[in-house]
Amino acid sequence: MVPMSFPSRLLPLVLAGIPAICHGLGETGKAEFPAVRLTTLPEIDGKLAVGEWPAAAIGRSFFDDQTGTPAERNGMFWLCYTDEAIYFAARFQTDPADIDAEEYRENVSLRGNDFVELSLDPFGALSGFSEFRVSPAGAWEIDISGGRAEKTEWVGEIEAEGQITADGWQAEMRIPWSILNLPEAGTRDLRFNVKWNERLTQREYNWTFTNRDRRKTPVWQAVELPKISKERSISLLPYSYLGAERGGEFIQNSGLDIKTTLSPTMQAVGSINPDFRNIENEILSLDFSYFERLAGESRPFFQEGADLRGGQRGSSIFASQRLESFDTGVNIYGNLTDETQFAVLSTMDFGNESMAMTRVRHTLDEDTSVFAKFVGFDREGEDNTAGEASIWRRFGDYSVFAEAGTTNDQIEGTGHRTMASFSHRGPGMRTNLMYSEITPDYFPRIGYAPQVDMRGGGFSSSWEKPHGAGPVLETEFGVSAQYYDTFSGDPFSRVAGLKTSLTMRDGTDFDVNYNRGGYFGSDDEVVSVSLEKPRGDSYRAWEVGWTGGEIAGDGYRSIRASAKYRPWKRVQLGLRGQWVSHTEDRRQIILSASFEQGKYESFGGRLVERDGDINWYLSWRRSGGRGAEYFLIVGDPNADSFQHSAILKGTWPIELKF
Repeated sequence: MVPMSFPSRLLPLVLAGIPAICHGLGETGKAEFPAVRLTTLPEIDGKLAVGEWPAAAIGRSFFDDQTGTPAERNGMFWLCYTDEAIYFAARFQTDPADIDAEEYRENVSLRGNDFVELSLDPFGALSGFSEFRVSPAGAWEIDISGGRAEKTEWVGEIEAEGQITADGWQAEMRIPWSILNLPEAGTRDLRFNVKWNERLTQREYNWTFTNRDRRKTPVWQAVELPKISKERSISLLPYSYLGAERGGEFIQNSGLDIKTTLSPTMQAVGSINPDFRNIENEILSLDFSYFERLAGESRPFFQEGADLRGGQRGSSIFASQRLESFDTGVNIYGNLTDETQFAVLSTMDFGNESMAMTRVRHTLDEDTSVFAKFVGFDREGEDNTAGEASIWRRFGDYSVFAEAGTTNDQIEGTGHRTMASFSHRGPGMRTNLMYSEITPDYFPRIGYAPQVDMRGGGFSSSWEKPHGAGPVLETEFGVSAQYYDTFSGDPFSRVAGLKTSLTMRDGTDFDVNYNRGGYFGSDDEVVSVSLEKPRGDSYRAWEVGWTGGEIAGDGYRSIRASAKYRPWKRVQLGLRGQWVSHTEDRRQIILSASFEQGKYESFGGRLVERDGDINWYLSWRRSGGRGAEYFLIVGDPNADSFQHSAILKGTWPIELKF
């Protein structure tokens, strides 16, 4: 039997669904999609048999996320539901040879793969979207609103399958309502969109082009949200590790993580003696900076609810990286109402310090949100409090943001911070004007405010243009400038910059950046050039870069090189190097390797050589699914030099129902 082509397979479904096909605008001016309740459940196998999905629940046509231009290839999706779950399927037409589908595991990053994403806000307030992604190989990734750690028992799981076909690829998902934060049961208009990430064009396409205007987010009309009867329970995740260090010294530690649902919209997480020693931290580059840089946060306790704690533009009164360890911690987050989200975090290091922070976001309407955050830190002789309030409002393609903050420190005294920005976003174009001032005594002790004693303004604008034909895929150009003085009138910064980017259709990306001016009266001039191929590939790519000029009165040279290579399906190698010549010569080389023995088992390691000091570690892990997880670690991932130690760690999920 000769298989039907992509168009002929879909023709009966498309014709049957024309009356309900849903890219038209409703009375609200938003794209509307009908709520279709399933009576016959589709099999989640990635095959999309004809007649398996309701014709009344079809969405067609995708548009470039940046420019709003139609996608060159065809795509469509189905969206429907039952009382137990959301059902989603999608199909895309493209040459199978152009599809990237390296990943095959569950709840892992799909960056570098083709994928389709369903984003969904059950509250309809446009402030709490959860995202569900699936690749052509059936690998899936979920990002629940508010942020959650990766343990399957805590974040939840979905069913997903994908399949590469003769003329493209297709995928199906079943998403249980129970893993979402849901409002009260009843008929509601939900907000959603569907994104198609296509590696061939290195573009993202949305079913509805919103130009980052939340008001244009499509409406899933009149969905009958079920009442989810969740058994009251407490999820425990105890851990323990045993090991030895050089000299025969015995290593042992134990702790406990706790999670429970306070209500259908609120989560609570607790931790007693958390294990931070064995978590691999991010490594910063050797790039010169006049100011402190802060590595990203990777610890699971702080990942829970992280989106709701928020960071503000370039500065924040709370940075979890400041808390190196604690004895006990409590983390509560979720929705107070449909329009109000919150996060509360408290930690205590007995006899040393304690901290509490809270943040609230309230959506007044589709165009306006207000925020408030407070942090209190208690350490003998170093008490600190900090607070900030802000408002964001959109006027069509324009938006304004204003914020005021204050800190009171036992040593530094009282300081203040204010800022206001005006932004415009059009197809392929972004522009921002900003004014800010931060007093010299502004000091959030457990926050991140690297620049203080400054007042002035800045400007930035960038233009991005994709090209539909020819060897050039995309061009980008940007300009920026800032002019700030200290409160005493001395120069703080005088900086102007240009950036250009040229991406070829084969994935070659060439970037040039030029900056003139500096900080504190210096007259810097720096040129940076980089070449990458293919851009954004997480598995097989290389990049080289050079930066040269003068910084802080001295000549500056930096050479960067990196490579990622996957010689076999489950083996990934990585190499990064940087050599810097400035006031001193520095070198950093990072070599990493991993072997995936299966979906839930892997071997890995990392070697870091920095200015003659060498550290490395090796690990084996069995994790990623339900049930117990085990880790064997030789060395210390975050030490400056190799540590002669070996540790075996286990975690055992336990659920107590009441």
